[in-house]
Amino acid sequence: MMIMTRLMRVATTAAIAASAASAAVPRAVRVDGQQFVLAETNASVVLAGPNVVVKGPPYLPSVSGSTICNDVVNDECKALGNCSSCTTFNAADVAHLKANGWNSIRLGVVWAGAQPRDEDRLDPAFLERLHALLDLTDREGIAVVLDNHGDAVGSANCGNGIPMWFSQKASPVRCLGAHSINRASCRHHRAHPASPR
Repeated sequence: MMIMTRLMRVATTAAIAASAASAAVPRAVRVDGQQFVLAETNASVVLAGPNVVVKGPPYLPSVSGSTICNDVVNDECKALGNCSSCTTFNAADVAHLKANGWNSIRLGVVWAGAQPRDEDRLDPAFLERLHALLDLTDREGIAVVLDNHGDAVGSANCGNGIPMWFSQKASPVRCLGAHSINRASCRHHRAHPASPR
């Protein structure tokens, strides 16, 4: 019950923070029923663009740099567990999106990044990165669909999403040694999900 109460408080805090942020910057696109519409004209709009997800600390891309992201994800690197992924999303990426006719991104927002510690507040560094990214996309006219992202539930299962501190409270026996998870083991289980943990 205590965990549920804390979760409700965190969700309320996040909703208030989101509400305050949305009041500060009018959204160019909004949801109307089951479609996206331009707020200014009420015309339907189809959002198209890539996923932008950083699946480990700091969990959000930096807006620094001047070159486009060039992820390397293929069958070979998946088998070896050495794929590379970008940790930036900057003006060069926005220009690349626009050149490809895209008008949006799906931004992975990971709870473990937003609240890495068992506190009744969101992480200031995470919020700073989020606002920098939203400032960039707002300035450049790119819509952002926020995705409460989580793979394999959370850190305790070699994924991301639920913070380790929450997993440890919810299932202390399962997470006894979770702080010392072997990352090579996690990569192996991602590549071979049927193998025993």
